[in-house]
Amino acid sequence: MPDRHADNDTTHVQPREVDQAFLSDLRKTLESTNINFLLGAGCSMPAFRTLGNLEDLRDELEDKRASLGESGDVIYRLIKAEIDRRFFMGSIYRNVEYVTDREDGNKEDIQQTQDAYKDFCTEAIQTVANRESVDKPKQVTFFTSNYDLCMDLALGEAGIPTNSAYRGRFSRVVTQQTFGNRVFSNGIGLGYRTEIPSANLVKIHGCSSWRNDGDRLTIDDSYEILEEIKALFDALSQFGEGQPESRPSTSEPSESCATHTSAETSADFETLKIQAETTFKRAKQDKHGEEDLVAKLNELDKARDKLAVVLPNKGKFASTVLNETYYDQLRRLSNQLELPNTSLLVMGFSFADEHIRSLITRAAKANPTLKVIILCYAKETSTAIAKNLGYSPKEYPNIELVVGPRSKQALGPEANHHQPLDIPAIADILRKASA
Repeated sequence: MPDRHADNDTTHVQPREVDQAFLSDLRKTLESTNINFLLGAGCSMPAFRTLGNLEDLRDELEDKRASLGESGDVIYRLIKAEIDRRFFMGSIYRNVEYVTDREDGNKEDIQQTQDAYKDFCTEAIQTVANRESVDKPKQVTFFTSNYDLCMDLALGEAGIPTNSAYRGRFSRVVTQQTFGNRVFSNGIGLGYRTEIPSANLVKIHGCSSWRNDGDRLTIDDSYEILEEIKALFDALSQFGEGQPESRPSTSEPSESCATHTSAETSADFETLKIQAETTFKRAKQDKHGEEDLVAKLNELDKARDKLAVVLPNKGKFASTVLNETYYDQLRRLSNQLELPNTSLLVMGFSFADEHIRSLITRAAKANPTLKVIILCYAKETSTAIAKNLGYSPKEYPNIELVVGPRSKQALGPEANHHQPLDIPAIADILRKASA
């Protein structure tokens, strides 16, 4: 597939470095604009993995569906189930470990991520806490493409009043009606009121705790359906017991810019195909094995349909705009970027999502008062992001790619080494800019 940005030379794009001049400019931006953050998968490392090549594997599966043979439907469903298992275990089920005191979770990674998010949320809110002007609200909007509960937990633990698209106490439903609600404290007897810093939280691709419930979305913190889906994946694996399992790599980079060649994806797909064929063959050796296998796949489909998330595939844009709730989430992002004197700070996001990428680049061209600051994990990350954006400073003068400060310890050939911009580093930058 030809690169849509093949004519754009992004190899020589020089991102801006975090230094005193940048901090001074950032301070002015935070003081004078409506502040928004966009968080991607890289922010939730190390507790959660990035999606890796799951989107490409799904595309490969659809492209090769017709060539899967006479048992193609079952083989197709088995391959799809394994791709979904990778996604589910890495991005959805891990939330059970993240928000509960489970012994099977990686405590160190989870605690590290929780502490980083809480610190980041505290510092992000602090950027608006001391505002005196009534023209700019004491409110920060967080958009995230992640399914995890990291932001939900962090905002709650930090005690930040949050419009999080939830309504109701005992039977909670997903709604956007609370978006933008501001919180005020009334003075006793003096008739004045002061605004309390607050946040909006928008889950662009859905959330692991959202459930499809007829014509509405509800909130479920019991995790029963997640346990049910995990049990079904485990049951499916028993049909192929004894064969080597294909597992996703655990060595993903700290930002969702992992690149996988088409050859690597094709090889991974062939492994999945052989695994599925072996599973099907073993099932057929039993009298009712094939029937039981199909029944288990049907159960899995039914349980999976209860999850209210946009699945990782290249057609996610179509599935997004066709769903009223997800369309509304994107509309919130679009509306925020259209406001005058608005800033968007992007972190842990690769811009591989076409619908979000096009929305932001379109807004950058249409709104000259919009400022987009992309905080890149590393210098290499900035190159990948520039390529995904088709970026050039001339075309997008209000978009800025930023890398971490130069390492003070680096000498000689390493003198150009930059400190990574992960969540703790970004929290520190916000702390310095707000001082």
